[in-house]
Amino acid sequence: MKKISDIVLVIGGILGILAILGFLAGTILSAVIANGGIKDVIVSGIEDGSINVGTDGTTEEKYQYVVAVFKIMMVLFIVLMVFDLMCVIICFVSAKKSKSGLYIADIALGVLLGNLIILIGGILGLIAVNKDPQLSNQ
Repeated sequence: MKKISDIVLVIGGILGILAILGFLAGTILSAVIANGGIKDVIVSGIEDGSINVGTDGTTEEKYQYVVAVFKIMMVLFIVLMVFDLMCVIICFVSAKKSKSGLYIADIALGVLLGNLIILIGGILGLIAVNKDPQLSNQ
């Protein structure tokens, strides 16, 4: 049970690293849009109707709305990236150290991030530690 938990946690950690890269790409894209990197493309899209903002107002007001949305998205991507980084670190440490507190942290962060693999790895690790108390003393 312990080996299965370790394998699942390592796989979850690797997937977490990939998620961090995705959040980083989303952060960079949101930062470019929020800081006016492609303002002319967004404004022309708003003017010709290909970008539907869903609010009334001038083109500049609609553009400011888009910028505000992407600033919020940038902050959310950064928060998710930090949570995922903590989760990856705890995954690899708990796969190595077999402490029940680390498995509980894996379960909590797996739920927060919606990462089913890390959640299952934490549950399996917690079951293994409870079945064999010698694992948590090593």
